[in-house]
Amino acid sequence: MNLLLAWFVSCLTVWVGLVAWFGGDLDRGRVLASILISILISGFGVLGVRLLWAVRRRKLPIEAPISVFLCHCSADKAKVRELYRQLKIYRLEPWLDNESILPGEKWELEIGKAIEHVDAVVVVLSAAAIASDGFFQHEINLALKRASNMPAGRIFVVPARLDDTELPEPLKAFHAVDLHKGDGFEKLFRTLDAIRPAAKAPS
Repeated sequence: MNLLLAWFVSCLTVWVGLVAWFGGDLDRGRVLASILISILISGFGVLGVRLLWAVRRRKLPIEAPISVFLCHCSADKAKVRELYRQLKIYRLEPWLDNESILPGEKWELEIGKAIEHVDAVVVVLSAAAIASDGFFQHEINLALKRASNMPAGRIFVVPARLDDTELPEPLKAFHAVDLHKGDGFEKLFRTLDAIRPAAKAPS
């Protein structure tokens, strides 16, 4: 709306300037300068309107964020929350149970649905995670099951270590990123960004 108003005002200024030019009431140099400036403004206004119209009609590509499920054990919750915040800063779409499950929803069902629809699963590992049992292990199995149905070479499960703990047997086939090292998060971000073309390709 603002762009349309600017375009209308610019056109009106051009018209008034032309009247003044031929009427001889004002300095012609100033009138000519006003006309040129108004033409430029109206041109940019038209371009802006066309761009906004194209975006609204989805003619221009709008890149959707990569969705990432954060698989972790309860003992690592504080560090995973920090990872969640960092991924949000990088304009990714992390999925964390405490943040993504609404009150009243069945958490087990929502976790299963999330793993089925996200673009990647980051399995956060530590000594405490390796020693834990329960639903954390179930999440890993769900992620590996989905990964087994994907094309060869597609990155989906990304082990991310918080310490030097050894990878559990089911994850040893995957190269891990070490978040406890200086460049760990940057490597994780580059990995997630690299899967964008494959994750967003039409199925």
